[in-house]
Amino acid sequence: MISVQDSKTLFSLLNADQRPLGEIISDFSSKFPLEMHFRICCSLAVLLEDKKMLKPTQRLVAFAILHQTHSSQPFSANPFISLVIDAACDDVAEKMERAFILQLLGSAGAGNSKEV
Repeated sequence: MISVQDSKTLFSLLNADQRPLGEIISDFSSKFPLEMHFRICCSLAVLLEDKKMLKPTQRLVAFAILHQTHSSQPFSANPFISLVIDAACDDVAEKMERAFILQLLGSAGAGNSKEV
């Protein structure tokens, strides 16, 4: 799906949890051309489906990337929205993760994504 170098770049972003999400999202957009976003997000979706593949902070960054890459479009146009919503509804998910996802979903369309 993606090259080894792209995987390294992606994991460097996922591990940048000490930086503001806005900077991580900006780096994502600058490091991966628009035509690669779908493939990268597919890779993130695979990683997120197995809850043990990523650390909790990496999962939050991954959800933010999935959400932000399609934030200018309606929810129905985001091919990953079902994954995000399923995670928000997962009773087994960590409370922190659920709260973060609900905040992401609540910020969509409200113009306050910087608050997240």
